[in-house]
Amino acid sequence: MGVSVNQGSHPTPENHSGGETATNNGRFSPLIARSIRGNGIFNRVPDEGVHLFIGAKIMGITSWRGQIERALQAIDHIGESKYAAKQEQGWQPGEAVVGLFSHGYRNTVFDRAVTFTNWLREQYPTVRLFREVDHEMTAEFLGEKAETCTPDTVRTLLATLKKLQEGLYVMNWIQEDIVPTE
Repeated sequence: MGVSVNQGSHPTPENHSGGETATNNGRFSPLIARSIRGNGIFNRVPDEGVHLFIGAKIMGITSWRGQIERALQAIDHIGESKYAAKQEQGWQPGEAVVGLFSHGYRNTVFDRAVTFTNWLREQYPTVRLFREVDHEMTAEFLGEKAETCTPDTVRTLLATLKKLQEGLYVMNWIQEDIVPTE
């Protein structure tokens, strides 16, 4: 039993560990594939996809941090013009701009997402993937934070979780919103 990489699509959290790099079409980059083949840990099984074996250990589900990192990478526009993106998107005041355009905000989103996944780990220990999270869980998290945090902090949490959700949609890891509308 190995860890498959979907050919022709984004790798899913179950079939791609954060340690390797995959191209956008779901295949390993040529450099990684050559390196893995050279070490004898790359195995192509007909009709079963690509499998990776590290020693005797089979690589498993991507960690929460790995899922967050990959979701944020999917919407990373750091170094690009946010102003140009607003014009391209037909942005109106009060709307979110699609993507991440600064290191500071990316770090804020990452940190708040880790806070959320730490809470998930404590409250729902069997949940391991974002596709298993629903908006009721997120609403429960935000409700608990509303009791102990300032309204500004809760608004920041809500905005950063919506930005994470944006990346999860791009990666096709969720099919419906996990963050309540308000």
